[in-house]
Amino acid sequence: TSSTTAYAVDGAVVPPTFAVTVDQTALALAGNRVIDGRGCSNENCQTSLAATAMGGRDGLALWKIPTFRLLAGSVIFITSIVMMSFMVTFFVEVRGWKTADANYLQGAFTGGWMLSSVLGGFLGDWFERRFQARGRVILMQLYLAVFSVGSYLVFQVDWGHGPLPFVMLFSFGLIGSVGFSGVVLPMVSHVVPGVSRATAFAMLFSFLQGMFAGVLSLAAGRLADQIGLQSLMLWMVTVPYAINAVYWTAFLRAYPRDRAAREASEELAA
Repeated sequence: TSSTTAYAVDGAVVPPTFAVTVDQTALALAGNRVIDGRGCSNENCQTSLAATAMGGRDGLALWKIPTFRLLAGSVIFITSIVMMSFMVTFFVEVRGWKTADANYLQGAFTGGWMLSSVLGGFLGDWFERRFQARGRVILMQLYLAVFSVGSYLVFQVDWGHGPLPFVMLFSFGLIGSVGFSGVVLPMVSHVVPGVSRATAFAMLFSFLQGMFAGVLSLAAGRLADQIGLQSLMLWMVTVPYAINAVYWTAFLRAYPRDRAAREASEELAA
């Protein structure tokens, strides 16, 4: 075992805080080798060195991770804020429910949503065991597609005023949070260095998603006046989720590669 200076992809020396001891024999057996202390023989090793050089103060470095960039892009299609904001109003104005009863309907949906958080965790772990790194991506695509179909059935089909709407809303809620708890949260943890995970979560789910939710909330009301609430649910909930299911195909290649890079850097630092 010998000590060596680690370099990022751009050639800059990794700060001493992140200096690592490299077992040259282990690297050779793993298919990696240090060339003049500056690079590795595969992309994963180079990416891992760049990630190791990332500190918690450098939030901009998160954008060098392809999976993180893709996650930021997918936020645009997460439009459930529109559905939640207008759900009670929709059932009052479009379906003719009383306000109190419409709130009970939303309560059924919220109860299902709460359970979906736990369900998503179990499903995410099962899909990863079954399909390895791509498992969570596959689950996310299924979730987005089912959510799109579910929103269509709930908002585009009139189920009357009996118990059936409660069943539909509760069932719809059961899939509501599967993607977040079972896919997105674990994926961020797997591709972002530990010192930057808090920054990553804040940037994705507080800043970007919060900003986009604010824009949607301002635009949705005006759009609802122009095209009606039923059309609003179709074009701002059902369609974006369907598009997002296709968009997530890009993760099938990026996520396993970024995850392997992160695991390689952790092994080097161990």
